[in-house]
Amino acid sequence: MTSSPGEPAIRAAGAGDWGEELDRVFVAPPLRRRAQVVDLVVAEAARRRGIGSALLRAVEAEAEARGLRRLAIGLLTGNDAAAAAYRRFGFRPYALELAKALNEG
Repeated sequence: MTSSPGEPAIRAAGAGDWGEELDRVFVAPPLRRRAQVVDLVVAEAARRRGIGSALLRAVEAEAEARGLRRLAIGLLTGNDAAAAAYRRFGFRPYALELAKALNEG
């Protein structure tokens, strides 16, 4: 692969970020610590090649190694492609958060 001056020689096809979080106090203590995927991005040209699944598998393996028993990910309603991909990976609905816009002019 060649690149132009100032252009990176390698382009990332995907990236992700996750962290360990504590769930709300009403969640049973053994399940309160969880792995939370906060970002998962796959370049449009690289989608449907298993990159997102590979990133999620890596997070899942690290979370299990740390003794975490749940992996969570969020998305905005209307992102049907991501929702379908997450379901294929094994994610299931856990909570529902509703929002109401205020002061829309």
